[in-house]
Amino acid sequence: MIAKNIYNTVWKVVHSNPNLRVSSLGEPIKVSDPVLIEHCATSQLLASDKIAYGNDYGVEYEVSACSHTTNNKT
Repeated sequence: MIAKNIYNTVWKVVHSNPNLRVSSLGEPIKVSDPVLIEHCATSQLLASDKIAYGNDYGVEYEVSACSHTTNNKT
């Protein structure tokens, strides 16, 4: 544990539609709205590989701060 603030631990919730991200800043989020979780220091999105892992609490997915991309899409 570190007593000082570290920017590497800051995340923000952004709208999934890039055209609405700026206009939706500071607005409440509806439960039904799809969102993205972005790491503030690197601008990488939280991603999941969608491989189910069983543990004592049930089935979970592994997540990482790595944007998955394809050849024609980011």
